[in-house]
Amino acid sequence: MSTELNFGVPIHCEGFSNAVAPRDVFCFFDDFLGVSSDAAELGKWKETTTNEATGVSGLDGTDTYPELSGGWMSLTPEATDSEYVNVALNGEAFHVEQGYPLYFETKVYDPDITDTGWWVGLCNSDTEIINGGITDAAVGFECTEAGALSFVTDLGGTEKTEVTGDTIANGAIWKLAFYYDGDDTITFYTADCGIAGSATAQTGNLVVVGTRTLSTTADYCPEDNMMTPTIEVKNIGGSACDAVSFDYILCVQQRRHLSGG
Repeated sequence: MSTELNFGVPIHCEGFSNAVAPRDVFCFFDDFLGVSSDAAELGKWKETTTNEATGVSGLDGTDTYPELSGGWMSLTPEATDSEYVNVALNGEAFHVEQGYPLYFETKVYDPDITDTGWWVGLCNSDTEIINGGITDAAVGFECTEAGALSFVTDLGGTEKTEVTGDTIANGAIWKLAFYYDGDDTITFYTADCGIAGSATAQTGNLVVVGTRTLSTTADYCPEDNMMTPTIEVKNIGGSACDAVSFDYILCVQQRRHLSGG
């Protein structure tokens, strides 16, 4: 499988094999503008919290940090250890199944990595999923200790977590993605986009940090399980914490089988 990149996106993801018409793929994209990032009117997103503090709110672009332009969904848990805020898209529409390639991408801004842990990706609408709390199926990314980033797959509540080798700094902006090739492999990508307000921003180009294979039972890939975009932020410091913000969620899947059916 090719791992070449073009404009930060895996080449295979630009059109998906055999996708010749709009109906051959389906796409979800939320830039978190308007009511979808408002705690009172989440719209498409279902919010679950323990002892909600700030909960979910919108973050607009600022003149100070132009990197944070556009809409962002900010999640702030209660100022107590292990309190969390979870948002999941209503409706499980995406899955890892042979013949149907899948691409997921997001961008996250974490102002202080010492007081929160977070998870983002596809899940079966679980809550309290950080640190092994998934009960069914998931594939995504987790950041839980001192900015250490990992990619995660889970099948039936059996989770495999592997560090990417990246360490997220305070105020950093990271792009995260994974791509299922429609056959046997999920490839994970990360990109350091730099520090908000910094004059020396990073390239933001996605690079491969690991793979998982469906045919390897120890990889616990969630094959043939329906999942939905999910974000969770959890208090891991036991005191008031800064919001972790997500710029967008993009998820594209081919709905026409690679065989042409």
